[in-house]
Amino acid sequence: MTPRVLSVITLLLGAVALGLVVIPAIAYDQPFPWQRKDRQRGAEVAPTTRKGGLTVTIKGVDLTIGGKRTPVEQPKPAEPEPVNPTKPFTLAAAGLAVGGMVTGALSWRHRRGRPLALVGMALGVAALTWQYIAFGLAVGAAIAIILIILSALSS
Repeated sequence: MTPRVLSVITLLLGAVALGLVVIPAIAYDQPFPWQRKDRQRGAEVAPTTRKGGLTVTIKGVDLTIGGKRTPVEQPKPAEPEPVNPTKPFTLAAAGLAVGGMVTGALSWRHRRGRPLALVGMALGVAALTWQYIAFGLAVGAAIAIILIILSALSS
């Protein structure tokens, strides 16, 4: 095995991982992660009303003692949200990015092809942080700075 094979493998894994995150999201016309609205779903209690009994109102709070509970008719629930078609690609990208991190660490240890390993690991990190915009922007800026420094050092 040549000394730079691990570096090239790291670079390929990082590039494929980033491609598996970005390209299917664009192809399936999915919103970017920072455009999605996370919905908190809690346990919902069926609303009921009481008929009869004694109702006491104190400072705007109604308290009914006794009476009979009757459930309130609720409208039919909305259709469930469709399954995200990019989820398998995202999971595969995470696996490839982690594999790229491992091969990048091995390549770094062999002291051969460090710039390729660094760029490949940076692409893997970008693929992993694509889902989190705050981290993604920070990592993107850090990658840009590292690439500028590496290009300045290599010339």
